[in-house]
Amino acid sequence: ELESIIEEGLTGRAFLAGGRPTIADLSLASSIFQLGFADIAPAGANTRRWFERMLAIEGVKRSLPEK
Repeated sequence: ELESIIEEGLTGRAFLAGGRPTIADLSLASSIFQLGFADIAPAGANTRRWFERMLAIEGVKRSLPEK
């Protein structure tokens, strides 16, 4: 399952590639946001915290459609 890979990759990291967001984070955040339309949310604690961090970034908030 992909989420287990993401969950493990976020262990000890704020973002996928280290200490600050990259295009990888932006791409994945967009995909996870879209899953929310189907009422699917990340189950892993690392992934949930990461997604909350991503949604707190003003540019990310502006780039996503309204739910």
